[in-house]
Amino acid sequence: SLVRPAASRLPTPAFPPMSNRGRIKPFAASARLLNKLLDSASIVIGLWVLVTWHPELNSKSTIVIALVSIGAFMIAAEITGLYRDWRGISFSNEALAATATWGLAVLGLLSLGQFTEYSTELSLRAISLWAGITYLFVIGLRNVSHALVRWLSTQEGLTRGFAIVGINELGIELARNIS
Repeated sequence: SLVRPAASRLPTPAFPPMSNRGRIKPFAASARLLNKLLDSASIVIGLWVLVTWHPELNSKSTIVIALVSIGAFMIAAEITGLYRDWRGISFSNEALAATATWGLAVLGLLSLGQFTEYSTELSLRAISLWAGITYLFVIGLRNVSHALVRWLSTQEGLTRGFAIVGINELGIELARNIS
């Protein structure tokens, strides 16, 4: 008699494995990475614009300042929860979280600057100007990325239907934010 391998002696499941089609997926890591890249680019672009407008502010430590600022922003973003899933929530809430994150990062940078020699590289006026420019880029690039996602979701073949179960205020708000 033939002996079957151990794997074939296992009982077959009553239900076949489910496919990923039709499942609600968590916030994609690629979207989180895109947001982090956009925020990092905003910080670098903001510093570049500042140095372009005021060449006397350019120094050997400009790159270090940019990298430390990105690190401070990422730490602040973890504290404020900036890189969570914002689908179904109004953009103003995300903009408020981005504002709090950049403000916390700037406060951290100013505090760090008091304990290191880097506070002599940029004046308070230059830091304020850079913070304002970078803030505009952080909010602006997030707004552009949201507009792009909204536009892509209206394209034929890229949309999916949905149903909201239950008629209450939360369901109505969700329907408004999705559409």
